[in-house]
Amino acid sequence: MKIIKISGVARKRDLAEFVQAGIEDSWLLALERGDDDDEPATGRQVEEWLRESGLAEDAPVVLDTNELFEGLETCITVYITDEPLSALSVDVRSAGAGADLVLVQLGEAFGVDGDKGLEASMKEATGALKVLIYRDQEGRDRAFAKALDMVLATLGEEEMPDDIPENLIEAVKTASEDGRMTCEAAHDLAKELDVPLALVGRALDLLHVKITRCQLGCF
Repeated sequence: MKIIKISGVARKRDLAEFVQAGIEDSWLLALERGDDDDEPATGRQVEEWLRESGLAEDAPVVLDTNELFEGLETCITVYITDEPLSALSVDVRSAGAGADLVLVQLGEAFGVDGDKGLEASMKEATGALKVLIYRDQEGRDRAFAKALDMVLATLGEEEMPDDIPENLIEAVKTASEDGRMTCEAAHDLAKELDVPLALVGRALDLLHVKITRCQLGCF
């Protein structure tokens, strides 16, 4: 069962809709308790319901929810916030624990220090492997697109976007070693294939290749 869980503040619905729109033949479901006094479902109950409904036979399911759903097996969990974790309610803050990817919209709520040490602190607080920080609409669009690419990469190569050239995919596989590629090698690959560096970065994300020795912040 392919479950993508989107949690966080109110804008998580925008992210969930963006991700679901980028996955062919997928479903978007918003799950929450009807009454705060109700016991939350377990992961097994959610998965059984999805199977019984016929929604999760083959198609990926994007869950828009802050529920923890103990025992729920997800392909990837994405968390989004526009406030420091300490300022959020307990249930919203707790939903970020164990996220694979965290998106942060930087604004006045973060104070004068802005993103100073923010990436490291978010990783420590949530356990996320990657944190994307953005400030404006352009940055949001890039962050959402990168989140979608990470989701597609997790789902497998059968979900590879059509706008990634096959020769680029094969070149990245050949040039990477043990799931890593140097920043210099990535630049050389972009020049060799005459493709934008950003497209190489997307291919790296989709193939789970980590960039190393990056000094320019391109990736």
